[in-house]
Amino acid sequence: LNYRRKSTSGWQIWNILLDFTGGSLSIVQLVGDSIVEAKVRGLPTRAWTTGIVGNPAKLGLGLVSIFFDVVFMYQHYVLYRHSSSKHHRLLHNEHDAISSHGEYETPLMSDK
Repeated sequence: LNYRRKSTSGWQIWNILLDFTGGSLSIVQLVGDSIVEAKVRGLPTRAWTTGIVGNPAKLGLGLVSIFFDVVFMYQHYVLYRHSSSKHHRLLHNEHDAISSHGEYETPLMSDK
């Protein structure tokens, strides 16, 4: 849908940023837990990666989440950066055109 409209208007970037933060912190926690577990068990320094691959569901979910978040952030901040304001102006111009003819204009609340 974003590709067809060439815009990311209509959704908040904050949801994507929070999801990206959650995915990143999940992977950081996975790495931290793996390092602590390797130290407690007395494993060699390179053995800390076994804890990361030991929980493939958490690793996979974090990586997939981060991947799609990066795609959405790229669309919002790079690819369609100026399109959102154009789309917003188009909607306002369309609303003004309908309002100027007097058709479909009914106030939700009256000032009476």
